[in-house]
Amino acid sequence: MSSLLKENPNKPIAGLKFTARELCLCAIMSTIVFLLTFIPKIPIPLGYAHIGDAAIFLIALLAPKRPALLAACIGSALADFIGGFYLWIMPTLFIKFIMAYIVYVIAKPDEAQFSYIKTAIAFVIASLWMTAGYVAFGAVIYDSRRQFVDEFSPIFQSIYQELSGGGETVDLSYQSHVAEHSLRDLLQENRPKDRIMGFTMKGLHRDDLGMLLGGFPIKREGSQGQNKTFVIAMKLAQFDFLKRKGSHRTPILLLDDIFDKLDGQRVEQIVRMVSGNHFGQIFITDTNREFLLSVLERTGKEFKLFNVENGQIREN
Repeated sequence: MSSLLKENPNKPIAGLKFTARELCLCAIMSTIVFLLTFIPKIPIPLGYAHIGDAAIFLIALLAPKRPALLAACIGSALADFIGGFYLWIMPTLFIKFIMAYIVYVIAKPDEAQFSYIKTAIAFVIASLWMTAGYVAFGAVIYDSRRQFVDEFSPIFQSIYQELSGGGETVDLSYQSHVAEHSLRDLLQENRPKDRIMGFTMKGLHRDDLGMLLGGFPIKREGSQGQNKTFVIAMKLAQFDFLKRKGSHRTPILLLDDIFDKLDGQRVEQIVRMVSGNHFGQIFITDTNREFLLSVLERTGKEFKLFNVENGQIREN
């Protein structure tokens, strides 16, 4: 990059529409936006702003258009990625890009004359856009999650009933603050508490999946065997869901030491279910060879048994 700058920093790089100077500016400003977004946070009426938002405003005012717009969205999205908020990466790219563009268009139409009024108007409109954008995307995320649980739950319930013999009732419940109030109202209503606690107490990041046995939380009411059956039924339901809703290809199923804490009837039900044609290729691991062999033989299905010892694999 340094050799490019020495030759002609304003000349577009081969294969790109950006000059070396623009790429350097974009990299530096993206880093600034990332650091000032990721580290400090400032409470505002609709959640939190960061110093990163202020950096976006200043970059849009002072820097060239193209590197400024890219730095605004790349730096902010990188903060979401490093912070583990993967769901918000794509919305952030779009929202922050438009946010910087609003400031650039309104506050910087004539670079020779600076206007405090236009700058203030640009900041207000950009902030309103940011709030509206995240609220709108939040609604989309909530609807997508709710729709998934509505589709997934019947599959899970059917599999659990088959594994347990039909004597237990289970359910999955999507629990979200947004189910009762809009995201905007939630954030605004809880602003004083959020400021005291130092983090946002209500919102999509607090969504949870209720796992119920007989109408009560299974982690409180279920036995170890029931809890394990619940988890296995969820995994098999995920397998079925991905097979039908994904790329329509059958995944490979790996059941790793799953028989512990399960009675013989449930173990046999699990093996009979997964040994059908619907589940395709399956790998089952267990430390009790005799027990696993007896269960597999009772299914009447074809299988191969391998033994792993001292890093060596041999077929029995």
